[in-house]
Formats: sequence, C-alpha cells, structure tokens
Amino acid sequence: MVNGTIVARDGNVVTVDIGGETLNAYSGTTAGLPTGTTVQVAVQEGTASVVQVIDGPSGGVPVGFLGQWPTATPPAGWLICNGGTFSATDYPDLNAVLGGNTLPDFRDRSPVGASGTKSVTTTGGAASITLTTSQMPSHVHAHPHNHATGMAIGTIREGTSASTPSIMYPTAGGTNTGPESPTNTNSAGSGSSVNVQNPYFTVNFIIYAGAIAA
Repeated sequence: MVNGTIVARDGNVVTVDIGGETLNAYSGTTAGLPTGTTVQVAVQEGTASVVQVIDGPSGGVPVGFLGQWPTATPPAGWLICNGGTFSATDYPDLNAVLGGNTLPDFRDRSPVGASGTKSVTTTGGAASITLTTSQMPSHVHAHPHNHATGMAIGTIREGTSASTPSIMYPTAGGTNTGPESPTNTNSAGSGSSVNVQNPYFTVNFIIYAGAIAA
C-alpha cells in the first residue's frame, strides 16, 4: 500500500502522484474524487487501485456527496440543490457523477431511500391530497324521513333506485299512500384538500462540487 495525490482523472481511472512518480489507478467506488485528494493505493501484479481516501480538499468527501446546510449561502466547493445548472467546465467531476450539469432539486422535498420499486432520482409524493370515495372509511348516515300532513303513518321499505322507490305501508285501518320518491341525506363536507406534511424545519440541501477546475 502506498499513499499518493490525485493529479488527474479520466472516468474511473485516476492518475496518482506518488513521491514524484505517477501511476494510473482504478478508482472504483471512489469515482468523483477531485484532484488534490490524498488516497491510499494498492499495487498488485501491475494493477493499481484506490482502496481508501486519506484526505483531500473536501476533507475526504467525494464529489457528489449530499449534505444539509442551515443558511442561504453554501460553503466553498458546494452548490445548492435547487434544480439549476452549473458549468461542466468549472466542475467536470460533478458533471461526470451526475451524468450532466443539472443539479438535483430538493426544494420542498425530502429524501427517501432507493429500493426495488423506487430507483435513484425517482420523485413522487404530494404535500396535500383530496380524498376519493374509495379512500373514505366505511360509514353510515342518518336518514330523517318526514311525511306531509294527512298521510297515514306506517313502516317504510327503503327504495334502492328510482325504479324501486320507497313505499309507505299504513297502520291498520289506514290507506296505502303508494310509492314515494327516493330521498337523499343532507350533504356535508367541502371537498377541500388535506395537508399530509409532517412537521418540518427547512434547510438547504447542498452537493459537493469540488474546486473549480483550472
């Protein structure tokens, strides 16, 4: 194992300066490390690979690393994740990590771990929803039923549709009042959306871009 400083990179291959001599090493999962980063390199049978970060301009933080920041101005070398674009010439390493020069947009969003159903960079969710009938809990409504003066009072068979309306059955000695039109219960509710956000404290999500390329 030897320690050296990254002086150039090409994709997943970095050029490391080790005591004045350079060699190319495969960076693997540490892809995105900026030049000037001190790394430990393993050399075996003519093949070199970076095994760990020792120190660097970002204190060992790789380009593309996400963080949270409590003010409107990010620290040096970091950009706010607001969905904007950046100069691929100034930040070639970040451009390589993201596959383009568009920043992630974390405004009004919270991160969720990727899974088999949600791949990296997938977006979704909503701050509020409007319930549909199928989302409402099962419930019943009271059905007040009044009759005009002079009608016989008896039991009621509730109608199921316009073609099968309610029928009044009179008490003994009364007169069948015949079919009655179906009725509805009084309406309630406004149909307004429901806020489903958790309590929150806002910060800026930031991404490490590294030093501006010379």
